[in-house]
Amino acid sequence: MKSQNNKINLVKVGGSLLRREGLAAKLGNYLDNLNSPLTILICGGGSQVERLRQQQLQFNLSANECHTNSILVMDRNTRHVCDQLQATVLNDWNALRQNVTDSSTQEQTNTVIGFEVSNFMTLHEPQLPPPLLPSSWETTSDSIAARIASVLDADLHLLKSATPPVQQHKILARRGYVDGQFPATAANISSVRLVDLFH
Repeated sequence: MKSQNNKINLVKVGGSLLRREGLAAKLGNYLDNLNSPLTILICGGGSQVERLRQQQLQFNLSANECHTNSILVMDRNTRHVCDQLQATVLNDWNALRQNVTDSSTQEQTNTVIGFEVSNFMTLHEPQLPPPLLPSSWETTSDSIAARIASVLDADLHLLKSATPPVQQHKILARRGYVDGQFPATAANISSVRLVDLFH
């Protein structure tokens, strides 16, 4: 029998994984092995966000507009993956925080909640202590996940489609494995795991 880890986990599913065959089963096994009272799940934008990058150049869109649209894509992907996992999805930051509080006082194991980040990013993140997330391509789903994990004192798991070449966040940012904002945003997280999910 696995011992329960009482730490809250935040798992971000990289957008490059969303088209992989067998993702639901692989992800479900990973989440089950965490064996913690609560895991929060969010998804990256994937190929749809890459198209937004191209459209910004083609149509001269603002960085803020593309950033906002990218977050909506993240939310849509989170709903889709959580539907496959039969997991509840929340879009309200205060409701999520209440679930985190409840998980520390109630007997529960392996509860997975998807979180749509647009409400948090628009209404709450700008009111939090720095470092604030810029509305630019320097902030991708990696840094958004790190920001939420930092505020909630959660362990962070970034599920990727490639093995990290190194563990130092600044080097990973320079190599494009994580975004440029990630090293600063993740600096105070006690545990960051970079996982090649299919290997």
